[in-house]
Amino acid sequence: MKKLLAIVVLGLFWNTTILAKTFNYTCLKSSTKDFQIVYEINHLRQTIKHLTSYNFNTKAKYNVFENLKVINLNKESATFVSTIGDNSTLVFLNFKTGKAHSSGILPGNPKESIYQSFDFECFVSNN
Repeated sequence: MKKLLAIVVLGLFWNTTILAKTFNYTCLKSSTKDFQIVYEINHLRQTIKHLTSYNFNTKAKYNVFENLKVINLNKESATFVSTIGDNSTLVFLNFKTGKAHSSGILPGNPKESIYQSFDFECFVSNN
Protein backbone atom coordinates (compact mmCIF):
# COMPACT_ATOMS: atom_id res chain seq x y z
CA MET A 1 0.00 0.00 0.00
CA LYS A 2 2.88 2.36 0.81
CA LYS A 3 4.41 1.67 -2.61
CA LEU A 4 1.13 2.49 -4.35
CA LEU A 5 0.81 5.72 -2.37
CA ALA A 6 4.40 6.67 -3.23
CA ILE A 7 3.78 6.01 -6.94
CA VAL A 8 0.60 8.12 -6.89
CA VAL A 9 2.32 11.00 -5.07
CA LEU A 10 5.34 10.91 -7.41
CA GLY A 11 3.03 10.70 -10.43
CA LEU A 12 1.12 13.78 -9.30
CA PHE A 13 4.37 15.64 -8.67
CA TRP A 14 5.67 14.67 -12.15
CA ASN A 15 2.48 15.82 -13.92
CA THR A 16 2.40 19.09 -11.98
CA THR A 17 6.04 19.74 -12.88
CA ILE A 18 5.29 19.29 -16.58
CA LEU A 19 2.22 21.55 -16.48
CA ALA A 20 4.03 24.15 -14.36
CA LYS A 21 6.66 24.71 -17.01
CA THR A 22 7.52 28.34 -17.59
CA PHE A 23 9.62 29.24 -20.61
CA ASN A 24 10.52 32.11 -22.90
CA TYR A 25 9.28 31.84 -26.48
CA THR A 26 11.09 33.98 -29.05
CA CYS A 27 9.45 34.82 -32.38
CA LEU A 28 11.09 36.37 -35.48
CA LYS A 29 9.06 37.97 -38.25
CA SER A 30 9.08 35.36 -41.05
CA SER A 31 9.22 37.56 -44.12
CA THR A 32 12.10 39.85 -43.15
CA LYS A 33 13.63 38.51 -39.91
CA ASP A 34 13.93 42.15 -38.83
CA PHE A 35 11.64 42.09 -35.79
CA GLN A 36 11.78 39.89 -32.69
CA ILE A 37 9.28 39.39 -29.85
CA VAL A 38 9.96 37.48 -26.62
CA TYR A 39 7.06 36.06 -24.60
CA GLU A 40 7.10 34.38 -21.20
CA ILE A 41 4.70 31.41 -21.18
CA ASN A 42 3.54 30.11 -17.78
CA HIS A 43 1.33 27.02 -18.01
CA LEU A 44 0.65 26.75 -14.27
CA ARG A 45 -0.66 30.30 -13.94
CA GLN A 46 -2.11 30.26 -17.48
CA THR A 47 -0.38 33.55 -18.25
CA ILE A 48 1.55 35.00 -21.15
CA LYS A 49 3.72 38.09 -20.75
CA HIS A 50 5.21 40.10 -23.62
CA LEU A 51 8.71 40.68 -22.26
CA THR A 52 10.60 42.52 -24.99
CA SER A 53 10.62 43.40 -28.67
CA TYR A 54 13.58 44.34 -30.85
CA ASN A 55 13.69 46.02 -34.26
CA PHE A 56 16.90 44.94 -36.01
CA ASN A 57 16.67 47.76 -38.59
CA THR A 58 16.47 50.62 -36.11
CA LYS A 59 18.31 48.82 -33.27
CA ALA A 60 15.41 49.81 -30.99
CA LYS A 61 14.69 47.58 -28.01
CA TYR A 62 11.33 47.78 -26.30
CA ASN A 63 10.98 46.53 -22.71
CA VAL A 64 7.27 45.86 -22.67
CA PHE A 65 6.60 43.53 -19.69
CA GLU A 66 2.87 43.47 -20.53
CA ASN A 67 0.57 40.74 -19.22
CA LEU A 68 -1.59 39.67 -22.14
CA LYS A 69 -5.24 38.59 -22.16
CA VAL A 70 -5.07 34.82 -22.63
CA ILE A 71 -7.95 33.24 -24.54
CA ASN A 72 -6.51 29.72 -24.66
CA LEU A 73 -3.24 28.17 -23.46
CA ASN A 74 -2.39 24.48 -23.64
CA LYS A 75 0.69 22.36 -24.30
CA GLU A 76 0.33 22.65 -28.10
CA SER A 77 -0.81 26.23 -28.67
CA ALA A 78 -1.85 29.59 -27.27
CA THR A 79 -4.23 32.35 -28.31
CA PHE A 80 -4.16 35.82 -26.75
CA VAL A 81 -4.93 39.48 -27.30
CA SER A 82 -2.58 42.41 -26.88
CA THR A 83 -4.14 45.86 -26.53
CA ILE A 84 -2.15 49.08 -26.37
CA GLY A 85 -4.30 52.20 -26.54
CA ASP A 86 -6.65 51.86 -29.54
CA ASN A 87 -4.50 49.13 -31.11
CA SER A 88 -5.54 45.47 -30.65
CA THR A 89 -3.73 42.40 -31.95
CA LEU A 90 -4.87 38.77 -31.87
CA VAL A 91 -1.96 36.31 -31.72
CA PHE A 92 -1.87 32.54 -32.30
CA LEU A 93 1.22 30.56 -31.18
CA ASN A 94 1.72 26.95 -32.25
CA PHE A 95 4.33 25.32 -30.01
CA LYS A 96 4.39 22.11 -32.07
CA THR A 97 5.26 23.78 -35.39
CA GLY A 98 7.18 26.78 -34.03
CA LYS A 99 4.93 29.18 -35.93
CA ALA A 100 2.94 32.22 -34.88
CA HIS A 101 0.48 34.53 -36.59
CA SER A 102 -0.70 37.96 -35.50
CA SER A 103 -3.51 40.05 -36.93
CA GLY A 104 -4.22 43.52 -35.71
CA ILE A 105 -6.35 46.58 -36.15
CA LEU A 106 -4.19 49.63 -35.53
CA PRO A 107 -6.29 52.79 -35.95
CA GLY A 108 -3.54 54.80 -34.28
CA ASN A 109 -1.15 54.01 -37.15
CA PRO A 110 -1.76 56.79 -39.71
CA LYS A 111 1.38 56.14 -41.81
CA GLU A 112 0.59 52.52 -42.65
CA SER A 113 -2.48 50.39 -43.12
CA ILE A 114 -4.57 50.10 -39.98
CA TYR A 115 -4.94 46.37 -40.71
CA GLN A 116 -1.76 44.36 -40.22
CA SER A 117 -1.04 40.66 -40.35
CA PHE A 118 2.32 38.94 -39.77
CA ASP A 119 3.72 35.43 -39.61
CA PHE A 120 6.54 34.50 -37.24
CA GLU A 121 8.98 31.65 -36.77
CA CYS A 122 9.41 30.83 -33.07
CA PHE A 123 11.52 28.76 -30.71
CA VAL A 124 11.94 28.12 -26.99
CA SER A 125 14.76 30.40 -25.92
CA ASN A 126 15.24 29.00 -22.40
CA ASN A 127 14.12 25.99 -20.34
